Amino acid sequence: MMQPAMRAIIYSILILVFFQANSFAQSDMYAVGAYYDDTFAEWVVYYGEEETGTIRMKWPLKEDWTQWEVFVGETEGFVKQRWSNKPGHWEAKINDQVIDMRPVFPRDYSQWILKSQEENVRLHMVYSDTVENWSIETKDGYFDFYTTYLGDVRDWSIEDSLGDQLSTELKLAAITLILYHSCPKI
Repeated sequence: MMQPAMRAIIYSILILVFFQANSFAQSDMYAVGAYYDDTFAEWVVYYGEEETGTIRMKWPLKEDWTQWEVFVGETEGFVKQRWSNKPGHWEAKINDQVIDMRPVFPRDYSQWILKSQEENVRLHMVYSDTVENWSIETKDGYFDFYTTYLGDVRDWSIEDSLGDQLSTELKLAAITLILYHSCPKI
């Protein structure tokens, strides 16, 4: 027969494993990968294990890296640099939600404030010397976006403990901004 102390430890471990597994199951967004190996002009968004959408340059023949189109399931819109002479001011309009994106400090593109009518969050690089790991942290959880393989910006993974507490539109705007600032313009 099992001792009460041992039973309490086993139950605690089972509860911890259950809540840890559920914290990662809150979001279906799984990964983002470059559609082609030799250009970063088009990206595929995966929900679960299925390809469900794209993030792509609006004008690839003009090589205009400042305007992007987002199509993910029922979600669609655009992300663009607001003014051609101000690389630190971006705007997204996705599903009629307008999101304003500006760096925390002028000309420092490692920390951003993303604002919509309902949300105001801070996006930042986790490490100051690499663009391969970004995060949004709130009191309720986190949204992490990082390269799947170190040194390879073609594939990105997502860990999202915020689920519906942060809108899909804001997440997609943040992802587009990260891809723009993290990948070579080829």
